Amino acid sequence: MISEKSPVSTSDPVIVCKEVNTFRGPVHALRNVSLEVKPGITCIVGPNGAGKTTLLKSIMGLLPVASGKITFLDQDITNRPTHKLAHMGLGYVPEDRRIYPDFSVVENILLGTWRRKKDPKKILRQAYAFFPKLKELSRSKGTHLSGGEQSMLAIARTLALEPRCLLLDEPLEGLAPVIRKRVAEGISELRAKGITTLTTASDMSYVPDIANAIYRMDRGEIVERREKG
Repeated sequence: MISEKSPVSTSDPVIVCKEVNTFRGPVHALRNVSLEVKPGITCIVGPNGAGKTTLLKSIMGLLPVASGKITFLDQDITNRPTHKLAHMGLGYVPEDRRIYPDFSVVENILLGTWRRKKDPKKILRQAYAFFPKLKELSRSKGTHLSGGEQSMLAIARTLALEPRCLLLDEPLEGLAPVIRKRVAEGISELRAKGITTLTTASDMSYVPDIANAIYRMDRGEIVERREKG
């Protein structure tokens, strides 16, 4: 499922947004948003309605960008179809996770991998390495999982497609502290595998300690940027 990626310079951004504007109906949801997502973990923080989800959906081609430019690994992906972005190596886990409730954990993880002729045993082995709890629940249906377990499953399912960059919409929101820690640990391991992560959070208490860059959004704008190191 997850292989070591070729080295990427820590100074070269994986995703770049330049003066991106997006509307949701009559609402100007993103206002000249510019940011860089470098290798590692970048987090966007802001209250509900700040534009975090709109930004992720704009990057993933799920919402039309009215103006501005988005690049992924130096390629212009502005308004490119979502399925093409997935083949380029961009993965997305929405806030509602969208797991299949009547499918088992194993079936959810392997869904979509058969077309790529991946070894299912290897995929599952590596999924369980990230989230050992899923191995215990391998035969459980999605509908019987807790919110934290569903979050782990949604991330594992997306990782099975071997993305170069992963967009996570509020993956830690509403989770019990112990489960939140487990999910955050799984996210932190992505960096060691060469997978860049762009994640969102409603407040700083949900920001992974290992985030190397933090952007704060409010009312569709970037209002603050912090970078570690």
